Amino acid sequence: MGGAVLIFAATLSVSSLLERPRFQFTPFATEASLTALLVTVAQVVVARFWWWVRVATRASIVDRPEWRYVGWLRYVVRGVTLAPWVWAFIWVVVELSMAYSASTATLLLVTYFAATGVGCVAVGRSRHSARLRQVGLGLALAAAATALYGATTYFDFGTRIAAYLVTSAFLLGIAYWYRRPGLVTQSS
Repeated sequence: MGGAVLIFAATLSVSSLLERPRFQFTPFATEASLTALLVTVAQVVVARFWWWVRVATRASIVDRPEWRYVGWLRYVVRGVTLAPWVWAFIWVVVELSMAYSASTATLLLVTYFAATGVGCVAVGRSRHSARLRQVGLGLALAAAATALYGATTYFDFGTRIAAYLVTSAFLLGIAYWYRRPGLVTQSS
């Protein structure tokens, strides 16, 4: 039931974020932004105590053998721990996509996707998580696609160059982290 309440709160928060007039407010400084922050805090609290969620779920399913629900429980715990990250990402995308002007919003999204992608690859590399590195690569490709879209739709010459520089710098960072460690070419 608590999960349903959090999903309902997130849905209402997204609705209030999207109802604001585009390009007529300061991002992260509205009442809708405060509701999104409160949803994020609630999800972080629940994710922080994932062990209790697991124990409570096990206690509520006492009439079935554990082998019948352990796979489902693993997905519940994974969802509880990933929810704040996914929600925060969606919140920031919505805020930045409606910030200041179409050109500025697109450039902010390019930078956000690229920085988040590099961060995911870096954390995935340090934690040996191929899935997190793949998410980072996908975000870097989204940054490149957003930069290309913005360059052909919104950007003036200077902003176009900035978008391409940001994207290429972050793609180079990802390429650096995707290399095999220890491979050094030696010339004779």
